[in-house]
Amino acid sequence: MAPMTKHAAPRRALQWALAFLVTNASLGDANACTLAIKNVAVVAMTTPAIARDQTVTLVGAKIAAIGPAPDTSRCGMVIDGRGGFLGPGLTDAHVHVESGSFAPAFGAQPTPIDFDDVLALYPAFGITSVRVMSGARDILRFRDRAPGTHPVPRLVVASPMIAGRPPILAEPVTLVVETPEAAHAAVARFKSEGYDLIKLRENLRPDVHAALVAAARDNAISLDGHVTRGVAVDALLAAGQRGFAHLDEIARAIASGGTSAAALKRHGAHVSSTMVVLDNAVRQIEDYDGLASRPQMRALHPMFVDTFWSRAQNPYAKPGVDAAFFKQLLALTKSTLHDLTREGVMILAGSDALNPMIIPGDGLHEELRLMVEAGLTPYEALRTATVNPARVIGRLANTGEIAPGRDADLVLLPANPLADVAAYRRPDGVVLQGRWFDRAALDSRLDDVARRFR
Repeated sequence: MAPMTKHAAPRRALQWALAFLVTNASLGDANACTLAIKNVAVVAMTTPAIARDQTVTLVGAKIAAIGPAPDTSRCGMVIDGRGGFLGPGLTDAHVHVESGSFAPAFGAQPTPIDFDDVLALYPAFGITSVRVMSGARDILRFRDRAPGTHPVPRLVVASPMIAGRPPILAEPVTLVVETPEAAHAAVARFKSEGYDLIKLRENLRPDVHAALVAAARDNAISLDGHVTRGVAVDALLAAGQRGFAHLDEIARAIASGGTSAAALKRHGAHVSSTMVVLDNAVRQIEDYDGLASRPQMRALHPMFVDTFWSRAQNPYAKPGVDAAFFKQLLALTKSTLHDLTREGVMILAGSDALNPMIIPGDGLHEELRLMVEAGLTPYEALRTATVNPARVIGRLANTGEIAPGRDADLVLLPANPLADVAAYRRPDGVVLQGRWFDRAALDSRLDDVARRFR
């Protein structure tokens, strides 16, 4: 990232403000074109086909039209894509976000979190939506705020994690539930507080697990989470669990005979990938200092970097942790991903960002790389971060494809992502709910965040 001059920050702030005003103005007509992106090859993700030499027009936060030569003379803003590729924004379906509730669990002092800052890395990597898999009330409040001028992704927020005893993380990050009655009360409470889904963790008794699934069904709220210890995945499926938070847990269950790809498909299950956790574990064990010196680290909140990620507290840096275990599990998980994809099981790309050394935004691109290594085509891999989340996650149902009427979450790319998924890694610009941010604005925003964090 280029250094900023003393005048750059206010100038960039003015540009953001003008872009916000232009792309949200009615221009005297509720159907007026607010933004057009011309001279692009559209990667709609509805099929593997690419439509070249197109212009995409927006009205507010929606895609209005796609065509070879629409009239853009009255559009509030026109972006020349210069022969680049326009794809839908990516979704990371499994992340964790800094929250005041995390501080006690990691021995830190609770402090208010500026979510505009901690979420800034995602749009810089072309990610326009994230599903937060350990929610808290401060995250909910930010999700429901009026849109600001900074580039931040859409948020889908899970409940605080529900677990049996002992929990891996202490309350309030985790709510310990030990009876069916407490299970019903917890789900009803989290639904009333506005969470988008219920997140299950570990050590749940079978009767408590069944009660949680039943309560989620009764309260019309989705449920996702870990494979609870001591219960076969087929039994979890029979109880009604459809979302599974970690592919490696499913891989081990299939290897031990606890379920099958056919059973997952038959029950309509969906699985978050999170393979980068295993890959990153190996890299931390073998080269902790190399990961710790990546330039993106400067834009991370100190709460995690200085506590959970530090060498002293990092679980992968402990004596005796074996890289060979994670390598073997990663190989098994890649093979399982290939088999589940061929079976037609719904896979959601997820990075488990904020797990030690998994950088928000960057982690999803590592996940897509691992998917291609596992034998998926770039198109198949990208569907796990575009089309599939839109089909599974209610709040994102209108994202994931480029088509008239869809939400205007778009990414302008320098190369064809269906030839190489890495084309998404450093986009030339991002449209977030109809608002345009070019590469310079995204980089400048990260510079601002880094100065505050360090």
